[in-house]
Amino acid sequence: MLLPYKLFVGGTVGTGRQWMSWIHIDDLIEMFAFAITEKSIEGPLNLTAPHPVRMQQLNRTIAKVMSRPHWIPAPSFAIKTALGEMSTLVLEGAYVYPRKAIQKNFPFQYENPELALTNLLRK
Repeated sequence: MLLPYKLFVGGTVGTGRQWMSWIHIDDLIEMFAFAITEKSIEGPLNLTAPHPVRMQQLNRTIAKVMSRPHWIPAPSFAIKTALGEMSTLVLEGAYVYPRKAIQKNFPFQYENPELALTNLLRK
């Protein structure tokens, strides 16, 4: 998702209304450790941040953090052509919520994408 912004051609993907679940790498690693050590966790554990966002919000946040424009939309047909079957995830999105992690009081360090992206991109 960063490449178009690095090339100054970033913009909305599809409608931009699709949900995007995301997680900072540090929280991901900590959640793996948490899942191993927290004996009361059973079954699947959604490894995502607690606040999914719309694709357009995530893209605008990337543009802001990278100090790049957000202006050229990527139409659905272009995404389908480039990604084939994988385009379904990008164009339809997925609202995934880390219910078990929150119920077990997992301490997220990065709960919003701007903080996470700033940490990752401005090192």
